[in-house]
Amino acid sequence: MDQLEFMVNDGALKSNMAVVDIQVKSVNDPPTIEMAHFNLNEDTILTGTLKASDPDNDPLVFLITQQSQHGTVLMVNENTGEFQYVPQNDYSGADEFWVKVTDGTLESQAQVVHLGITPVNDAPVLSDSMFSTFEDHSITYTLAALDLESDSLSYSLVQQAVKGTVSLNEKTGILIYTPFPDVNGMDAFNVI
Repeated sequence: MDQLEFMVNDGALKSNMAVVDIQVKSVNDPPTIEMAHFNLNEDTILTGTLKASDPDNDPLVFLITQQSQHGTVLMVNENTGEFQYVPQNDYSGADEFWVKVTDGTLESQAQVVHLGITPVNDAPVLSDSMFSTFEDHSITYTLAALDLESDSLSYSLVQQAVKGTVSLNEKTGILIYTPFPDVNGMDAFNVI
C-alpha cells in the first residue's frame, strides 16, 4: 500500500491536502533456472545440484524435460534440484539433458545442462585360457587380451607352471609351454 498526497492551486489560493491510496497488487512471476555445466570422469556417477530462483519466493519443483543421449538422469530431490547422472559404460565426450522449474503455476523456460565426460584409461582384460598338449610335447599359445583404448600391451609371467616351464614373449603374449619329461595331468601358471 502506498499513498500520494496532493493539493491544487488556482493561481491565488491553495486547496486543502487530499490523499490518494494506491494499492499495487502482486502478480506471480515465472521462476528462472540457471545454465549449468558439470564435468565428470568416464564410468563415474555424477551427483549435482541445479540452481533456480523465483522472484516471489514460491517453493520450486525441478523437472527433467529431456533425457541425455549417453546416460541416464534421475532427479534425486525435485525440491532442491539435486540430480544424478549415470553415463553409459566407457562413454567419454559431451552429453546434455534439459530441465525446467515450476512454482506450481508458472514454469521457467527449459534450460540445457551440459556435461563433459573425461576419458579414463581402462585396464586391459586378459581372458582365462585352457589348452592341452601331449606328454613330452611343447605347445605354443597366444594369450587373448583386450584393451579398449588400443594401447600397446605387455605381459608378465607372475607364477611359473609346476609341471613344466613357460616361456613368454612379453610384447606379443605368445607363450611356449613345455611339460617336464614323462609328466602329465593339469598344470597352471599366472600371467598379467
